[in-house]
Amino acid sequence: MNWIFYAVVAYFLYAVTAVIDKFLLKKRIPSPAAYVFYVGILSAFSFLLLPFGFSLPGWGNFLAELALGGIFLGAVYTFILAVKNQEISRSATVIGALTPLFTLVFSFLILGEKLNTGQIMAFLLLVCGGMLISLKLHVCFKKHHTAAFWLSFATAVVSAGLFALYYVLAKYVFAEQPFISAFAFSRFGSFLAALLFLLVPAYRKEIFATRKSAGVEGGSLFVINKILGAGSFIALNYSVKLGSATFVNALQGVQFVFLLGLVVLLSKKFPSILEEELTHEVLLQKILAIGLIICGLFALYI
Repeated sequence: MNWIFYAVVAYFLYAVTAVIDKFLLKKRIPSPAAYVFYVGILSAFSFLLLPFGFSLPGWGNFLAELALGGIFLGAVYTFILAVKNQEISRSATVIGALTPLFTLVFSFLILGEKLNTGQIMAFLLLVCGGMLISLKLHVCFKKHHTAAFWLSFATAVVSAGLFALYYVLAKYVFAEQPFISAFAFSRFGSFLAALLFLLVPAYRKEIFATRKSAGVEGGSLFVINKILGAGSFIALNYSVKLGSATFVNALQGVQFVFLLGLVVLLSKKFPSILEEELTHEVLLQKILAIGLIICGLFALYI
């Protein structure tokens, strides 16, 4: 069960970076295209890991790793679009709920993975807990939603599908190659995908404009955030290698537990950035969700 430890560490770091992401997108780097471009460019630094586990892949594995990096960058781009246009928790509801479900389906179709009865129970508890902790019940039961809501919803669905596809294919790629080598070459795929943004004139203008608007403070915060993000990403990928991609994604509810704690601590100081509602009813709902997540984790050990 070592994979659970790495997954929990990864989701804690993801919660921290999610809060910083919202700050950067709101105040410093308003362009999702520019943000994702620099994420992809910084992926090139993953080659610094190669001396610790270099292995030359065959052409088939190399192309698969490049494609894997491109899929990941697409997932990040759609995630950033969804988060920028809606509250963190509202977008995370859709992404957090659908990513494990998509992963379950893709794992069965691509990897032939099947769950026993106990695993299905644990999976359902973790997914339901993850949904409940981020779900806005009063929003879901409204009769009318704006066009912006539905656009964000559709973007979040696409993001969930891409993230699920990434982690299932990552499980396959990591089984074919040593972890560090496969990880580094897949990041090179993200680097190449980022360069494609420069081919779109509107994106290119936003990218170069962001260098000025972000400033020293914004740029430093971005780099720090990406260092934390790199640590979480490596830990999560290693967790996928050790365990099941389905359950690693089902554990996303743990990230929302950490995110809830951070929001409680920071929402009063930065209410216009985090935009989270923390009424007594909402907190009670999230406490119930945490209980489901704990039960799901316990079920994994039975």
